Amino acid sequence: MFAVSATATARATATATASATASALLRASAVRAPMRAPMRARPLQAPLRAPFHAGPRCCRPAGSGARGPGSFASRRHAPPPALPALRPSLTATTVQDNKGARRPAKRVGRGLAGGKGKTSGRGHKGAHARAAKSRPVPAFEGGQAGILRAIPKLGGPRNRGLTSKKNTETSKSLSAHTGKKNIAKLRLDALAHWIDAGRIDKFKPITIVELVRSRLVGSGARDGVTVLAHGVLPSFPHKIDLRVTHASQRAIELIESAGGTVTCYDYDRASIRALLKPEKYVGAPTPSSVRDKNVPARYMDPLRRGYLANQAAKAFQQQFKLQSEQK
Repeated sequence: MFAVSATATARATATATASATASALLRASAVRAPMRAPMRARPLQAPLRAPFHAGPRCCRPAGSGARGPGSFASRRHAPPPALPALRPSLTATTVQDNKGARRPAKRVGRGLAGGKGKTSGRGHKGAHARAAKSRPVPAFEGGQAGILRAIPKLGGPRNRGLTSKKNTETSKSLSAHTGKKNIAKLRLDALAHWIDAGRIDKFKPITIVELVRSRLVGSGARDGVTVLAHGVLPSFPHKIDLRVTHASQRAIELIESAGGTVTCYDYDRASIRALLKPEKYVGAPTPSSVRDKNVPARYMDPLRRGYLANQAAKAFQQQFKLQSEQK
């Protein structure tokens, strides 16, 4: 009993001491700083509600309910009004294609995950899988010999249709002389007009070089020039010295009636090229002589005004004289 009484007395003493200490602290704080006024509570705003409509629900206007289109909940969750669409200004930096106008190219051959890997959508082997996909060359007949190879055509423009093997030498001679395809045609009326215009000097010999450089004949003079008497001129008005590869009989008569001369020379393609571009060759080309067996007979014919006509006549006279002496 005594021990219990002592413990209770100690607890009461501690409580009284704590109360006295708290009272002292409160008095000290009141002296140092005045006590603040208590904060007033702000009035709460009532939420917006739909207006009250008397009468039964069937007679109320549409949208007046708590969940109708005119309710507070519908106005709260409604999307904002759309702004008027503005047309963008067109400048150099805003120009672009319409949507869908350009589509990215399909990347092929980039693995199975790309969708067009391995064979790139062409399948396995065959003509459609090759480089020239289903587009053969013209005249292709599936691998067999086409009509162009099954029926060959021998000869050509140079041989003038001589396709037989027996006429091989004849075709070669024709292709070298009479079968030339690049022989330019010169009309006498055009030549007279060029001389009147001063583009050709009539006091100098008129050769293939002068005709080509004055552009009276073009690049078709690779194998020579032939003079024709086409035109409405009754006579040739100029006295000239013309040196070409071919000339018609009527052209020769018109030029010689005006006091001029015509001489036909045997120039092949290489010789004409050397005449037109002498800087690429050493020395000037010379025509064939009488001793050359490949010289055509027209260049020895005086009626065609061949350049070997006089030499051929002299050689024939000498040969005839030797034969007469031997007899």
